[in-house]
Amino acid sequence: MNLFESLGLPPTLCLDLEEIEACWRARSKDAHPDAIPSAGKEPGCDIAQINEARDVLSSPVGRLGEWLRLREVDPSQAGGAISSGMMDLFSAVGKVLADADAAIAAHRKAQTALQKSLLTATAIAAQQALQGQMGELRAATDTVVATFPEIEAAAEEASGSHSAAIRAYGELKFLSKWEKECQQRLLSLIGLD
Repeated sequence: MNLFESLGLPPTLCLDLEEIEACWRARSKDAHPDAIPSAGKEPGCDIAQINEARDVLSSPVGRLGEWLRLREVDPSQAGGAISSGMMDLFSAVGKVLADADAAIAAHRKAQTALQKSLLTATAIAAQQALQGQMGELRAATDTVVATFPEIEAAAEEASGSHSAAIRAYGELKFLSKWEKECQQRLLSLIGLD
């Protein structure tokens, strides 16, 4: 199964979200169980496959992983050394997550409304720190995504190098994981009563 083909898209890293959404809407309409097949149109993919293609290709790490898979490159090779910039980001994320966990634990331990009220400033500070960190993670993700044209160009050259793609995949996996962890803590802080 080729997820790019599922949406009628070329197998390229350089797609924007609007293009993916437009193709998903068109394919979903055609694949809907109540849809009447149009004359001259080939039967499309099933709706589950179309939805999976949208989910995977909308994510930079998912799109890069699918692109590598189609080139029969194992993205699990994305281990190895982490750049110093990523290590610095990892340290910053770790501190923000630890602070958020401490604020959540303190709030859950609080027995009275007064105790919870006194912890409000700490919870708000943790929320703001998480939001700031998520902004940094998105900026780092955008920086990696900006290299997608060069990654494709390197793969198309005679040598067919995928080393930059594998490195970018590893970085995007970390960035995606850290952003999800920040989102989870933020939701936990917002949900405190």
